[in-house]
Amino acid sequence: MTKICMMVTNPCERDNRVLREAKTLSNNGYKVTILALSEEKDIERKKVMEFTIKYLTRKFEVNTIRGKMDLLKNFTQKAIKEDADIYHSHDLSTLLECFIASRVNDSKLVYDSHEVNAISKNVKSVGNIYNKISEKILIKKTNGVITVNEFIAQLLKKEYDLKQKPIDLLNLPDKRYYDDIENIEENKEYIMLPDFEKKYIIYQGFIRQKRGLFELVKSFHYLDNSYQLLIVGNGPMKEDLETYVEKKQLENQIAFRGYVDYQNLINVTKEADVGIISGKGTNEGKINYDRFYGSPNKLFEYIVAGIPVITNNYPFYKKIVGNNKLGLFWKNKNPKDMARVIKNMFENEERYQEFKNNVFKIRENYVWEREEKKLIKFYEKLTRDIDE
Repeated sequence: MTKICMMVTNPCERDNRVLREAKTLSNNGYKVTILALSEEKDIERKKVMEFTIKYLTRKFEVNTIRGKMDLLKNFTQKAIKEDADIYHSHDLSTLLECFIASRVNDSKLVYDSHEVNAISKNVKSVGNIYNKISEKILIKKTNGVITVNEFIAQLLKKEYDLKQKPIDLLNLPDKRYYDDIENIEENKEYIMLPDFEKKYIIYQGFIRQKRGLFELVKSFHYLDNSYQLLIVGNGPMKEDLETYVEKKQLENQIAFRGYVDYQNLINVTKEADVGIISGKGTNEGKINYDRFYGSPNKLFEYIVAGIPVITNNYPFYKKIVGNNKLGLFWKNKNPKDMARVIKNMFENEERYQEFKNNVFKIRENYVWEREEKKLIKFYEKLTRDIDE
């Protein structure tokens, strides 16, 4: 049985992309172990579904030189001990460790690039310079590259002059995400109680800077009480947003749900009328490649939940939302204009219903059960090369 060692610098249990890939490979005859970081020092390993997660704990702050060196040493040692046939690096933060382990054990190396933070036209910080050099060197040492969509795949190929374009593997929900929904009556804590006179808008995701959330919240100054916003998730900006909402007396329009488990998120999302994506792809005229070319999980979660979206007019969104007529785009990111777009979504009932119908028409195309075939085919080729 071919052994795969995946590596990720987070606790992994909420990283649905990593878990989906591990499950798919396990179900197709591979023995998968994930090396992950945990803050809980008493955890050593955990059997999840058909694979195993082994946890490491950091001794020092991760953003210090000492912390990075300690992490490199411990991760690399653990990876080498796994003696895997294939090392699968999730993001640049684990690529060097996987590269060293693959060379020591004469194994294959896969780079799964979730983000494009290393690529920038204006690299200034020491960390960014290191990341750029590291990725430029190591990406050509791999036996295959995976990334999150075709735009980033093309960007990586061009930036690093790769012989082959990386495989684009979208972050899609499992079909069971909406096929196996638990009975709503038993899960009222997860849903909004609908008032059919209200217009329910949802934002779900990590709450941090550059997600356009302050602008979104401020847009409700220009909307009446029939518009209701639910913000689902946690993050460093959550407390500041809550304070602003309370100070400006917007509590009757804006509510915070906090973190919701993946298996219950659909019960929240499908009760909304519209899903929001508001992240900023540019800053002072400079393109943030990760956001500008991004394809976040929440877009597909809105789609499988069956709700239209309002999103950014960036390349991937134009392809999915624009070409399939699933919703509207922001024109500007100032609160007044955002409010105008939100109103526009609901002003034409016939058009809104067309958006909703279109979402239901295509949602079967954007499920992991279809997308995972790319991963299986990719790994079958790697395995043939090992056998030869």
